[in-house]
Order: sequence, then C-alpha cells, then structure tokens
Amino acid sequence: MTNRVQGNKDFITEALRDDALFTSLVLDKEYSAKLFKEDILELDPNAMYSTTDCSDKIFNIANSTLRYYVRMLEGYLEIYVEGRKKRLPFLTVFKIHMTLLSIERGETISDIQVKLSLKSIPQQNGGKAKGSKYNEDTLDQLFSEFDRRQNVMMRTFTLQNTINLIEV
Repeated sequence: MTNRVQGNKDFITEALRDDALFTSLVLDKEYSAKLFKEDILELDPNAMYSTTDCSDKIFNIANSTLRYYVRMLEGYLEIYVEGRKKRLPFLTVFKIHMTLLSIERGETISDIQVKLSLKSIPQQNGGKAKGSKYNEDTLDQLFSEFDRRQNVMMRTFTLQNTINLIEV
C-alpha cells in the first residue's frame, strides 16, 4: 500500500468516524472490504473533481445519475459551484462511493437520506414541491390543525370522564 493510499485511508477514517453511512458500511463484512478500494484511495486528496470525471472515469455511471445523487444528498456532500459546473473535493467523491455501495447493497436514496438524518429536498416547481400536492407551509398548517383537534378531543374526553365520575 502506497503512502498516498494509506494517508487517504487514515484521513477518511478520521473525517468520517461519526458518519452513519460510513459506520454502516464498515460494520457490514461484505461491504467493508469494498469500502477502501485502491482506485478510490489513489485519487489526489487536494484535487477537485467534476461530475463528468466522477461519473465517467471513477464510478462508470451515467452523469445524470451522479447529478441526481448529488442533488438528493445536498447538505451531506460538499459541492463547489463554478458557473454551471460542480466541483467535488476528494471527501465528497468518497461519500458518493459510499452512497453507491449502499445502493448496491439494496438501500434506496430515501433510506440513505433517513440514515444521514437528511430530509428530502424537494425540487422547486413554481413554489410547489414537484410530485407532491403539499408544500411545507401547507403541512405546517395541517399539523397545527391536527394538534388543535387532538387537544379539543382530549379536553372533551377529560370532561366526559369527570361527568361520568360525578354521576357515579
């Protein structure tokens, strides 16, 4: 193992020691071996990688698929935007590698978002979430109305219990 590979492995282990996705892959015997692939560990930790380089040369997946994962894991992945291009540092490339391993293992992107305590970031479409008839404001209103009704029901139940006890 070269110095760069060992140095990158140590860097990743230290940087991701509290990462839920990293921990789940390390604890999985089958995927623990795949986690530290040498071709990923040989990458330059000081370089920035484009999504095209990552999709074509590193992961061999469609660029649109990689961009989808990057968009869905926004907040977990560190991304630098230069005009229309996105640049990914080494640690982000490794996190994408972990995401691909988790998907290979049978998890969905939603499962990964839950594991990482990310909420799904809706695609904006004229102020409404794409594919959903509710936006966050509507959901907040629904939950407050639900809470209000639940409180009314609890007060009614308590009063009914009090009346029953008085009658007895």
